[in-house]
Amino acid sequence: MNRVQPSLIDHNRVRFNHSLSRTLLLWFLVLALLPMTMIAWLGYQQASDSLKEAATQQLEQAADANVRFIQNWFDYRFMDILSQAEDPQTTELLRQLQSGWLKSEETLTDYVKSYHWAQLVNNQQQDLVTMMRHYDYIYDLLLIDLNGNILYSVEHESDLGSNLFTGTLQNTRFAGSVKSSLQSGQTLFSDLERYVPSNLILAGFITTPVLDESGHKIGILALQLQFDRIFSTMSRNNQRETTRQHYLVGNDGYLRTALNNNPDGILVRSINTEQFKLWQLQHGERGRKPDNQNEVILEYPGPNDEQVIGIHHSVRLPGVDWLLISEINRDEALAAANWLKQVTLGLVVLTGLLVAGLAFYQARRMSKPLIELADAARAVATGDLDQQVTVQANNEIGVLAEAFNKMLTARQHHWKALEESNRVAKQALTDLTEQKFALDQHAIVSITDVQGNITLINTKFTEISGYSSDELMGQNHRILSSGHHDTAFFRDMYRTIAVGNVWHGEICNKAKDGKLYWVSSTIVPFKGDNGKPQSYIAIRTDISERKQVEISLLEAKEIAEAANTSKSEFLANMSHEIRTPMNGVIGMTELLLDNSLNLEQQERALMIKRSAESLLTIINDILDFSKIEAGKLDLEILDFNLGSLLEDLADTLALRAQEKGLEFICSVNPSLPQWYRGDPGRIRQILTNLVGNAIKFTEQGEVSIRYQQLTVTKGRLLLRFAVKDTGIGLSTEQQQKLFQKFSQADSSTTRQYGGTGLGLVICKQLVEMMGGEIGIDSSPGHGSTFWFTLDIEQIEAKTPPIQAHDLRHEHILVVDDNATNRQVLDEFLTAWQVPHSLVASGPEALQVLYDAVMEDKAYSMALIDMQMPGMDGIKLANSIRSDEQ
Repeated sequence: MNRVQPSLIDHNRVRFNHSLSRTLLLWFLVLALLPMTMIAWLGYQQASDSLKEAATQQLEQAADANVRFIQNWFDYRFMDILSQAEDPQTTELLRQLQSGWLKSEETLTDYVKSYHWAQLVNNQQQDLVTMMRHYDYIYDLLLIDLNGNILYSVEHESDLGSNLFTGTLQNTRFAGSVKSSLQSGQTLFSDLERYVPSNLILAGFITTPVLDESGHKIGILALQLQFDRIFSTMSRNNQRETTRQHYLVGNDGYLRTALNNNPDGILVRSINTEQFKLWQLQHGERGRKPDNQNEVILEYPGPNDEQVIGIHHSVRLPGVDWLLISEINRDEALAAANWLKQVTLGLVVLTGLLVAGLAFYQARRMSKPLIELADAARAVATGDLDQQVTVQANNEIGVLAEAFNKMLTARQHHWKALEESNRVAKQALTDLTEQKFALDQHAIVSITDVQGNITLINTKFTEISGYSSDELMGQNHRILSSGHHDTAFFRDMYRTIAVGNVWHGEICNKAKDGKLYWVSSTIVPFKGDNGKPQSYIAIRTDISERKQVEISLLEAKEIAEAANTSKSEFLANMSHEIRTPMNGVIGMTELLLDNSLNLEQQERALMIKRSAESLLTIINDILDFSKIEAGKLDLEILDFNLGSLLEDLADTLALRAQEKGLEFICSVNPSLPQWYRGDPGRIRQILTNLVGNAIKFTEQGEVSIRYQQLTVTKGRLLLRFAVKDTGIGLSTEQQQKLFQKFSQADSSTTRQYGGTGLGLVICKQLVEMMGGEIGIDSSPGHGSTFWFTLDIEQIEAKTPPIQAHDLRHEHILVVDDNATNRQVLDEFLTAWQVPHSLVASGPEALQVLYDAVMEDKAYSMALIDMQMPGMDGIKLANSIRSDEQ
């Protein structure tokens, strides 16, 4: 037996020992600390980014809400003052005050203290006092003439009787706003100031010109605002947060709202932060950035010199540019991330020390027997195949030494078999690895037993769940349950796979960190020899992003529907408020028309009445539309006579058609019953709207209303109404715009014929509420037919039909040049079983009468249209009378 020289073995032993210990220690540290350090760093960065993103989103949402609140608040205030400035009583009061002062020949200071001024104000100020008492945001209302003289004030403060252009108040922002409104004719806001006549309270003024009947400016109506409400809302928002705050800054750099809940800084404290400088650069006099562009999130020293995260929004009001700055303390926003950073750093250091100690101990323990085994292996490597390993170790290394000896013995015998086996194994391993890799790149794979206990998972499963492989193996799959699905969902799933069928579905799971995620899952049972499932393999795909998009779209839809409902409710309330004074205008105009007026006065009064009635019609359409939108319009179900309804409708609309020289045909269908149960008011409204449109858009020809029965089911009839005209007609593109809110066929229609575009929308929604549908058949230049169906209940007649005379023994001739009229009369006479004939002109009627006499079948009665071309009804009747004589 050959032996290796001891000096070589000892030298290699020392070198090997040192290398193995160092390598084991190094790799233990690298494998333990490097992944942990990377994961910790990524976790900290993700947490920091998430917290910062959450903080900025909260800032943006809160800032957007404050901006919308301020803009909406001022929009309504501008609407209020414009409405009051247009009030005739306001104009009259200002005119009388100006006239009274000139006639008094007193100074303005003396005049506003005079009895005449007080008497005039007491008689005329009711609307202004009512407005001030009704709205709690108003501090004072003032009337100012064109020269800046304050002629009237509700509060009677020291500024009453003074001049804004020459007196002590000439340098106030209030005076500047009055001048700008007089020059531009616009409604403006003066910005905030400490107003001396009001004991230096924080005040702001909205000023708007007052116009006479000719549209000329005669003065200014000024509204002094109380800012408690808008600023208290922002103050409450600031109080709910420890460091997040929102404050307004003027373009002069001074505060317009309290900072840190300290109102003393308003108009006094200057703001010169980076956000303000950025706003000046982008939105100032030389700024380039539009208002609708996304603002920039910045980290910078705040007003109190602490590091903050901030964003700004422009608040643009007529006459004023403000800046809303929203900020939050950076340390507070990222407090959780900083804590995580400190904890993670401590864990990494502690883990490093622990791993280093264990690695050193294990390296020492493992290296000694391995060196002995290496000596023996080295001896074999020198050519001594009979070398026997002499390592004595009662552990795995001893077993390895014994196996090494046996390996040497069987080496030659198994070498060829080993090569072949090695080749096959490598190929199989390569194939399996490639298949597993391909599956892992796309799918989340797990295998469970029939009880749901996990027996195999892939890497993607651990990545999405957040659990390690050790934490999942052997655990029941319920560990991922999110609680989102009910018991019936899982019962259906287990029933499917328990009988050996494949199950497909979408499941919401919960990761280790509590985060929910969605997967599209396919569960396939593996069956045993008995045909029953022995295990289940689940292949899943992550669809969390798609589900999140679906949820976001659903939430956005719900928000939009809620906003639309709020809008409709507000519109309904406003329409009610407007309709009351409009009825008053119409009533007072009718009373005025009852008096003795000259021709010019009567024409003007009639013009007021027609304009008010047109406006009331528009308001009623808006009210009905808003009621429908808000879901507050209910049907009034009554028993009614359809024939009487059509007769009343014909009486109402016939005059309008006659004024335009149109043939108006509105007839009962004699073949159908006339008594029904439904909402006659809404049916009349639909027909009135459709007929009104037909008359409006028809210059010559006819407008007709016809209806017929489509189906009958258990006492309910489906009736089809058709309103046909010979008007301008509509193209296919124009028809597509109908039945849409505030829409007409094209823009020229509104200019030529007027209207809001709501009538057909209301008709469509009313028809659908009554279980029907509405549509149109039309082509340009060939008229239009608007039709709708109603599912309506037939009832027994409340009154018996009146039969004045039996016409079945008469022979009647119908003479009418209008084909629709002839068709209507033909239907009636046919239903009454009356013999009759139809002709279209006077000459044709004379020929038919002559032929009937010659055949001894003379007519006993003739129904003749009065207005026919050529020979009209009078001429035809005279001709018939002459022939008889």
